[in-house]
Order: sequence, then C-alpha cells, then structure tokens
Amino acid sequence: MRAYARSVYPRRRARARRLADWERAFAFCAEALAAQAAGLRPDCVCVSGNGPSLAALDHAGRAVTLIPWDGPAVRPAGAERAPSLFLPLLRAFADAQPGALARTARLLSSHEWLCFRLGAAPVTSLPRPAFGPFYWDETQCRAFGLDSGKFAPFVSMASLIGTVSAEGARRCGGGLLTQGVPIAAGASDFAAALIGTGCLEPGLVCDRAGSSEGINRCGTGPALQPAIRPGIRCLPHPLEGLFNAGVLIPRSGALFEAYRRAEGRMRDYETLLAELIPPLRQTAGSAPPAGDTRLARGRAVLERMADAVREAAEHLGAAGMPVTEMRVSGGQGKSRLWNAFKAERTGIRLALPELRDGELAGDAVLALCALSGEGPAGIRGCAARLIRIEEVYAPGNYQF
Repeated sequence: MRAYARSVYPRRRARARRLADWERAFAFCAEALAAQAAGLRPDCVCVSGNGPSLAALDHAGRAVTLIPWDGPAVRPAGAERAPSLFLPLLRAFADAQPGALARTARLLSSHEWLCFRLGAAPVTSLPRPAFGPFYWDETQCRAFGLDSGKFAPFVSMASLIGTVSAEGARRCGGGLLTQGVPIAAGASDFAAALIGTGCLEPGLVCDRAGSSEGINRCGTGPALQPAIRPGIRCLPHPLEGLFNAGVLIPRSGALFEAYRRAEGRMRDYETLLAELIPPLRQTAGSAPPAGDTRLARGRAVLERMADAVREAAEHLGAAGMPVTEMRVSGGQGKSRLWNAFKAERTGIRLALPELRDGELAGDAVLALCALSGEGPAGIRGCAARLIRIEEVYAPGNYQF
C-alpha cells in the first residue's frame, strides 16, 4: 500500500502547484466578472467546493501538499465501517508521506483553503451537526491513528468567517474584491447544488451534471438513513429533517470530452450536438446515417450517458424513491438539444433553473443568509427569493 500511495502522491512541490492553480483560477474568474460588470462591488464572498479533498498547510499557513478526493484510501482494522469520507484519504497520505504529515499543522477542504487565502479564519464549514461523523470526530481519529488537532474547528455554513484582507484582495481579487468584503462559510459541492436548485423538499431531485454526475433525491426521516441498497449513498440533507439519497455516475460528461478529443472534434458543443442529435428527422433511438462511424460513435456516447442517468433513477425507484423530475445543475444543463434528448431518452422531466450552475446559486443563497444574520435557518426563504425554474423539458415532446 505504501509503495502504491507514493506513486499516486507526486513530490510536495508538484502538489503545491495544484493548490496555486486553484488560487489562480479564482483570480481569473474574479477578473472575468469584473470585466463583464464594470463597477460591480460584491457584498459578500462565498465559496463551495469538493469536500473530501484536503489542503495540508504548515505552521506558517503555507501549502505542504494537496490530498485529493480520488486518491488512495486506507481503513485500518477496527475502522472498516467508520463513516468519515476524509480520514481514509488522510490515513493513506500519512502512510505514504509521514514527513509531510509531520510538517502539516492544519487541514482545510478546497473551498475553505481559498477562503483562508482571501483572509478568512481557518475553519471547517459544516452544513449541520448531522454531517459531523462524515467529516471526522475524536473517536474516528483515534481509530485511524490520526491527530484530530490538525483539523480546523467546525462552524456552521452561512456564517461569517472573516473579511477579505489587503493581501487576499491583491493576490486573488482580480480587481473585483477589495479589502473588508465579508466572507461567508460555504458548503460542499453537492450540498450547495441542492440548495441552489431549490431541492429543499421531500421528493425533489437534483441532477448535478458535469464531467461526473450525481442524482440526489431528498427524503424525509432521521439525519441518516441506513444504506438502502448497494450503489446508493445516504447522507444528511443540508436542511434539518431531510436526508439525501444519491447515486454517483463517475464519468458522464467526461465520456463526451474523451470522444471530442479522440475524434479531433473540439468544436463548440451546440454545433457538434446538432450533428449527433438531428432534430425532427429520426425516431428516438435511431442511429445517424450508415457509414458515418464518427457520428455513430458520438451518438452512442450520448445514449450511454443518458442511459446511465435512467439506470440511476431506476435504481432509486426500486428502493422506494421514484424519480419523475430532476432539477439540473451544471454544464450539461446549458444545451437545449442535450436537455431535450436526455429527457426523451430517460423518460424523466428536466427542470432548468434560471441560473444553470446550481452550486453558484447555492453560494449566493448562503451569502444572503449570512449577511441577513439568519444563518441556515433562512435558507428556504432566501432560496425562494433567488431561484426560479426557467425551462422544463418533458419526454414525449420530441422526436430525434
């Protein structure tokens, strides 16, 4: 295991560059937003991101390395059933790089690290207390042989955790952020997307559709439901009284990217999709004209992507959680052709919020809750003010 882990974790300096890439990407987005909206002055900053990834920092707050969510994981004897999503990754990292762990004074998730770089306190944003066991606690840390003191203290999402510093504005602000702008505690990506699509009631379903895809259905019940069947992960919902049942489709949109690269067809999405999904000329499920193998391969990729969504929905349905409509979040939701094809192929209605990036909408809701002083208690009301369904794609309305 140790040799394998060393092959996965490159040298410390290479991982630090990846952390710097996150910072540069944030600065680039700030610059782009400033260019699009001259004179815009944000009232608050809220960042969400991938939760299980961890940034390891030394005593001076400098990056030691990145511990990625998709790296190796180790569960020692006695901790096989521990619910933490973070500690198995950290245990593998400790086995592979004990010296780097010894230099680590603080561990932050990706979005918390960016907030820290902007000027916020080093904290861990928790959607609500029921999420605690899926992060870490003292008992689990002992079972994994890890020091709980390296983790930043928990705070509630939608709370104010600091303000943008002069150095943070200079380094990351991109001409948009200035010193003193409040920083609100965000949430993990899936929690922010549930909030930002308005999936805050039992039975509502969020389809987080990007390079990977997650079908997340809200249900009622205690903070944690037992695993209903293999392939369905049950976690608390960001709101009290609800839980979330999810099915992950690991590659999804990445399959289409691989097709574009392999075929040398790196054109804009709508042009390429118009070739692969010729509207009103073919019956559903038919292939492109015979002999055009490139189009046939591309069409097969699209069908495989849609079928994976249908199968995930059927898996939830077989567990007593039917999926008849999904609110879409992410890059895949920005194509009308793909939305129509996906609805037809899956037999599921797709509801598209006005802001397609549900995670960003969720950040806006959390920022508004923090500024109003309501905190998480204000999420439903703030979401109702900011989130509107703009389009609905229903099966049976299209022929391809």
